[in-house]
Amino acid sequence: MLRTILYMAIALLLMALFTTWVYRKMHSGRFADDAVPAPAQVAPEFKPPQTPIELRPRIYVDEGNLGFGITLLLLTIFLFTVETVWLRLLAWPAGGLALLFAGMSFSDAWNEMGTRFVADPSGLQIHDRKGMKTVPWSRVARVRLRQVWVSYGSSNFFRSKRVSGRSLELLDASGASLLKVELPLRSAEDSKVFEASVPVWTQRTIEVEEVGN
Repeated sequence: MLRTILYMAIALLLMALFTTWVYRKMHSGRFADDAVPAPAQVAPEFKPPQTPIELRPRIYVDEGNLGFGITLLLLTIFLFTVETVWLRLLAWPAGGLALLFAGMSFSDAWNEMGTRFVADPSGLQIHDRKGMKTVPWSRVARVRLRQVWVSYGSSNFFRSKRVSGRSLELLDASGASLLKVELPLRSAEDSKVFEASVPVWTQRTIEVEEVGN
């Protein structure tokens, strides 16, 4: 009995350490790309391409759900090894939850794998698993760029800030979102061209929203 309690204490400690590590990584912005490209610089003579640009979203896995799923999986393996019968029975619901969290972490990535955008001077086509949606540039009333800043560094004296995430959102006249994407899209070069072309195509100034700066 004492050995079982000791094993449980070690497992809970490992779970707490792993969950804390995942949380810190999520909020430090280091699970994503270390360097998020700066906004595209538009030259005064810039002219958007006349041929369509094809882009795809970045593949994103929910690290929080994935972290909990891995933690529960480790707990499941541990529970199957203990001698106490009622503790071994707990392994089944723990294993089910592990599969649930792991599935949730990859569901968005699966959906995004089938998504692509085709932009040209007339508008934007959104192709996903549900079908195709067309957004003419004339419907876009506002263009909003959201930049999220995070602090990093070993101490307050050496702490600095950097952009950990950028998103572009198109809104109609009623304020409803027509499209919201995380930047950069794929490929990175086409994403820069797309970002520089949007204000020209929509005839709207990009509204920049700074978060955490």
